[in-house]
Amino acid sequence: MSARTLAAPSAEIRRLRAERDGLRRMLADLVGALPDPADEVRYRQVLCLTAAAAVRDRAWSEGFAAALADVKAAQHGIVRDVRQHLRTWDGIREEFGRPRPGDYTGAPARAGSDEVWLAGPVVHHHQCLPACYAYRPGWYTRAEAAAILAALPGDYAGAA
Repeated sequence: MSARTLAAPSAEIRRLRAERDGLRRMLADLVGALPDPADEVRYRQVLCLTAAAAVRDRAWSEGFAAALADVKAAQHGIVRDVRQHLRTWDGIREEFGRPRPGDYTGAPARAGSDEVWLAGPVVHHHQCLPACYAYRPGWYTRAEAAAILAALPGDYAGAA
């Protein structure tokens, strides 16, 4: 073996160590460039809170607009009904809202049937209560109609 052969391995070791040190520096630079995980979590929290606030505000606005539209539709319906009532009303203040001779009083009884039509001023000459919404206008047997009328306020003798 010659001296040159012995010198060559030490040079190779120095070269490999230098390359290793260079790779360690590059790895350290890359790790240093990574964001802090806690900072990333805080950033994503801010993004989520901002998005949630935007969605909540939009939903609130849409809900408010829908509620306002419902109220305005109800108000227009009331005004329409009052105007119609005033066009045909010729009574005194105390009679306002009561049934008049021209009002629809319900359909006539079916021929040969034990059913009666339950709807109109015969049933609704009062301020409606929850019991009023327990049935739908339509044909009922006399027993069913009597049970419905018994649950409503007022005197309905002979109505069913």
